[in-house]
Amino acid sequence: MVFLVACICSSDALAGDQIFRADQHCVAWQAHKTMFLFKTFDPVGMNCDISAKFEPSEEGLSLVVEVPLQSFDSGEETRDADVFEILQGEVQDPMIFKSTAAPDELWHQIVKLGRGIVPGKLKIGDQEFKVDCPVELSRSGDILILSGKLETHFTSFKIDPPTVLAGALVSVDDALKLHYRLRSDKIGGSDFLSK
Repeated sequence: MVFLVACICSSDALAGDQIFRADQHCVAWQAHKTMFLFKTFDPVGMNCDISAKFEPSEEGLSLVVEVPLQSFDSGEETRDADVFEILQGEVQDPMIFKSTAAPDELWHQIVKLGRGIVPGKLKIGDQEFKVDCPVELSRSGDILILSGKLETHFTSFKIDPPTVLAGALVSVDDALKLHYRLRSDKIGGSDFLSK
């Protein structure tokens, strides 16, 4: 699941929300910026160096996804460095999503329905934020795919939308989309989902 910013020297745009290739195990952030009052871009930062696992506890299983902040790639090095700073990479790297622990039966119910909401907390720097992540499930052969998009805002994570040139020529909306696509063969402890 992750994020952010804008740099005037970038011209990358996104066609719809088709971000990931079928074989990828990644997260991405997507922002929206307007240049010169009319030309808009949706910069995207991809990160495929993530790790994911199901972590057991007395309450059940939590899905834990660790996102190394230095691995975001938006095609613009300056913007990627800004993302690291905005997400307080110097305080804590990686950023961590941990779902609320749930018994196997609830995870199996999500698999059976093919969709659901996974509540949890996203740790950015030294702060934790509650999030409810929509999830859709599909299959690619024997591999279960967990994917989704969280539509949120920079300010929901106590982050001011980035500005460029004092906001005179470029503005970045508060809106923020966090995308993810997780493959069961790359999620530790996910074998129980197929039982």
